[in-house]
Amino acid sequence: MSTMLTKNTIPAEVNAAIVGLTVTDTTQITATPVPTPSDTPKAAPDTKAKRDDFCTRYAHLIAEYGEPVAFNDGGSITLNEMLFAAKFAEDQDVLFSPEENRFYAYDATTGRWSRLTEGALSLKLHRDAFAAAKGEGFASEMGFRLTCRQLTALSNLLKGQCERQNAFATSHGLIHVQNGMLDLSTGVAVLKPFAPDHYSRNQVPLSYNPKATCPRFINELLKLALPDEDIDLLQRWAGSVLLGGNQAQRLIIITGLAGGGKSTLISIIEVIIGDHNIAELRPEQLGESRFEKSRFIGKTLLVGKDVRSDYLADAAVSQLKSLTGGDRMTAELKGSNEVVPLRGNFALAITANAIPKLRLDGDADAWRRRLLMIPFNGKKPAKPIPDFAGLLVREEGEGILNWMVEGAIKHLAELKTTGNYVLTDAQQERIRAMLAESNSVEEYISASVVLDPIRDVTSDELRSDYELYCSRQDWTPVSTQAFRTKVKQVMLEKLGISQSHDILRYEVPVRGYRKVSLKYQPKPPVPRDDEPLGF
Repeated sequence: MSTMLTKNTIPAEVNAAIVGLTVTDTTQITATPVPTPSDTPKAAPDTKAKRDDFCTRYAHLIAEYGEPVAFNDGGSITLNEMLFAAKFAEDQDVLFSPEENRFYAYDATTGRWSRLTEGALSLKLHRDAFAAAKGEGFASEMGFRLTCRQLTALSNLLKGQCERQNAFATSHGLIHVQNGMLDLSTGVAVLKPFAPDHYSRNQVPLSYNPKATCPRFINELLKLALPDEDIDLLQRWAGSVLLGGNQAQRLIIITGLAGGGKSTLISIIEVIIGDHNIAELRPEQLGESRFEKSRFIGKTLLVGKDVRSDYLADAAVSQLKSLTGGDRMTAELKGSNEVVPLRGNFALAITANAIPKLRLDGDADAWRRRLLMIPFNGKKPAKPIPDFAGLLVREEGEGILNWMVEGAIKHLAELKTTGNYVLTDAQQERIRAMLAESNSVEEYISASVVLDPIRDVTSDELRSDYELYCSRQDWTPVSTQAFRTKVKQVMLEKLGISQSHDILRYEVPVRGYRKVSLKYQPKPPVPRDDEPLGF
């Protein structure tokens, strides 16, 4: 490809100075003999030196793609776009991600790769080409410029020159902090300098200081709400977020009453991770908006804070398993027809006042492998501290980062030995109980309804007994309509019994189920000796 730059009159001496050619007067095309070399203006020494320097420095590119410019009979210059794209790719720390269809530029002062917008890339390309043209001696003399079409052509050629597949695939064991890269691969934190080949775009906004501590964070927030085993689990999870990715493929649910500290905790973790690395988790939008997942590109942590009890009951909630399970998905970019691939290796955190109901769709075992649960039962302070999260970060931010780094080291160790989080019996029981409550109708049928060839039970009787069962388990029952819909499905799947519409009660036909009975029938009271028999 090539670009043509024109001007009504191009001084012959400019052409000669640039390429050392013998030229004619372009304003008078006649049969005049070609001037002798002694008549040809000589290039200024500095211009020739610049030209020679360019040709020497980029000789390998010129050999592969040809001369940087060509001079045409009509008084125009043709720019070698392929060579200039290759030159730009060689000189600049820029890459093109084919998975995301985006350019990224490296900042050596932060060690971070940041997205390069179309406008910013065009500006960089124009500046680079102009600098080269100026060095060659034809920039100002010829009114050098690149049109939008020409810049687009250069951008398209640059994609091939800068393409790097899976550039940002998470490299576990590295944490990007303000003062370098923390390497945890040996089991201890080693601070290394920034380098573009780390391919990190998820820097945390704090420096690593191995001597920093966080006594208030530990004693005034965590220890007031959690036993040591849950503090340890929380630390390992927080460390996994620092690492990026989600090798254990788990999401965490933190519950507790309002004012107990769970929101303070998650706000602190958000600040440590950095706002630019976080996106809000909206399960209902995953099913409604085709653009929702594009918000997650380049993020490491997805958060749903203080959610409703039905937050996880949406039909699209099954996509959370894909977002944590390493699944390959697609995301449609808003404002374009582009669909880009997306890898589901995000950390997910949800906070709620009460345990949210989870839509299982018969997949309880898969969810059991996806969950972590921590009840944050801190007491509401008599005198709350305004912006306690901000205060702790200002006073102990580097210490809290250290605490999370220690958690990352612990998590890498357990991944190496078990491939997952190591949970206590109590921590596993919480997950089982949450899944059981989310599946309360099926749990109830399994525990309380049996086949009985001579009995029947009405839908209302089942509902009343179900509510008593939930009360004994300290569960919140589902709505009456949800119960009736679910119980029909479970009775058919588990017991092979369909609903009848002619179960008699007080000589009135009602809905219910034949050939089943409640396992625990209420026993009639035993009459006392002095009590009349009633006949």
